[in-house]
Parts: sequence; structure tokens; C-alpha cells
Amino acid sequence: MNLTGLTREKTIGGYFLYGCDALISIDINGLSSVADINNEFLSYCRALTSINLSVLTKSVTTIGNYVLAGCKALTSIDLCGLNRVTRIGDKFLFRCEALTSINLSGMTSVTTIGNEFLSYCRALTSINLSGFIRVTRIGDSLSSSVDVRHSPLLLSVG
Repeated sequence: MNLTGLTREKTIGGYFLYGCDALISIDINGLSSVADINNEFLSYCRALTSINLSVLTKSVTTIGNYVLAGCKALTSIDLCGLNRVTRIGDKFLFRCEALTSINLSGMTSVTTIGNEFLSYCRALTSINLSGFIRVTRIGDSLSSSVDVRHSPLLLSVG
């Protein structure tokens, strides 16, 4: 799917591309003006294997609830360039069961992380949270169902 024609959009509305089960890849290069990603963006796109969010680095300040939740085929995501994001909503990346690594090192403006951030991401082996230097609130169950006793989880906090 190609979204390059959406260059003037400031907000991604709720449930945008929700449940697109056959979606494997997406080009979001047209979304360079987006400041807010609302609830359920790309949620339950079960075949989505990767997404490059680097085009959003200069604009996005808020990530809503359930963004990318239930993307069961997503294996890795690099969000290090999202340095203007201040709030990550509830259940971001919730039930991304194939997710093995996540890089959040550049997210230096985040102050609030919602409930169940990374919950049920059972395959996680690497999380880089070193950019979370301004976080003042972390919701309940940051990463429930990640059993660090049986997983070679590498947590980098800086």
C-alpha cells in the first residue's frame, strides 16, 4: 500500500487501516506532516512484517492507544527517530507476538507511556529504552507476558 499522496495530512484518524489482514508492507512516506497518530492505526494488520516510520521523525508528537497492536507478524521496529513524541498511548505494540527487537533510543521527549506497552510481545529479545530520559509516568504492566527468566531479553536503558 502506498500513502505518498497524503502529504498535507496533520492527523491519522482513529482506526485508519485497522484490521487489514492481508497487508504485508506499507509506504507511509506521504505522511511527513502528521503530528498525531490516533488510536488503532494499523492495528490488527496480522500479516504486516515491517514498517519504516522514519518519515514521521520531524512531526509526530503523540501516538494513540493500540497503535500497531495485534500485528502478529511484525518482527522488529525502529522508532529511534521519533524524537518529538511526548506521549505513547495504551497497548502500543500490544500482542505483536513475533516482535524480537525494538529500538526506542531516540525517543528523548517521551514523558508518558500508557498501560500494557509491549504486553504479550513474547518473542522480545532486545529492547532499547535508553532515550526514555524524561519519562515521568509509566502505566501498568509495561511488558506483561515477557518472561525474563526464560528469555534472553536484553534491556538497554542507557
